[in-house]
Amino acid sequence: MTYASFWKRAAAYLVDYFISSFIALIVGFVLGYVLVQMGVSNAVSRLVTVLLGLGIFIGYFVWPESSAWQATIGKRIFGLKVTDENGQRISFWRSLGRYLGFIVSGLALGIGYLMCLWTERKQCLHDKLANCLVVDIKPDEKQGCVIGLVSGFFMLFVLLIVGVLLTIVSHPFERTLGNMAAKNLEAARRVQNAYYKEHNQYATRWNQLNFVEECNNEASNRCALTRLFTFELEPEGVAAQREDPRFSYRLFRAYDLNDTRRNLVCISKDERVKAFCRGLVERQAVSAPQAQR
Repeated sequence: MTYASFWKRAAAYLVDYFISSFIALIVGFVLGYVLVQMGVSNAVSRLVTVLLGLGIFIGYFVWPESSAWQATIGKRIFGLKVTDENGQRISFWRSLGRYLGFIVSGLALGIGYLMCLWTERKQCLHDKLANCLVVDIKPDEKQGCVIGLVSGFFMLFVLLIVGVLLTIVSHPFERTLGNMAAKNLEAARRVQNAYYKEHNQYATRWNQLNFVEECNNEASNRCALTRLFTFELEPEGVAAQREDPRFSYRLFRAYDLNDTRRNLVCISKDERVKAFCRGLVERQAVSAPQAQR
């Protein structure tokens, strides 16, 4: 029985980390879009996203290593598999324990991962905690290093391609978000105007207005309507800030007691986002006459 080297294990983990992260990224992106469309609150959407991401990582590592494969995709590429100390297939629960031990290895300043460099059977801390071994069915140290380097450069290239594709896909997503924020802003402005007609002054806190559930209990002028936008009551109007440092802009609608002023202001320091703002304002200007009828 040949025990897996540190370098092969590191290369295999690099492949697995890329694949599992890619899956979590795509699923999280789609889920985020769906939750925004449904108007799910900030706290709930964040909790669901975190739990789903955790489930994807656990499922990706735990299930394959306890299956007939006895390995994740990365380990299979490098000819590695996980066994118990007798060389037998491990159960699902032991695989789960090994994964939890993997977290412990990281908490120990990463020393738990390096233990396979000096332990007799090249076991990391999480291997020892679960009484497991990682064996090499293709023992070739030089080949493992070369494949590791090649796979690393390949994944960097793929990440670049994925980044470009996500940028292309994100434009329709951002347009949908911007249109939704503009509509919410208009709704908030109308509610604020109605409050003025009844109290002869504008509300300064969201809990004075019957707007949406997320804002009804907010005793301040700011409200995170979703995890993507923060709405704010200002003396002259209502504003919405896009909460994303990579795509940041601010929307503003002024108060008007006659409900006729529909001009939307969109401000950003990023030239790329400024072009998006112009398109958003133009779309809202076209839809405004329809809303008046």
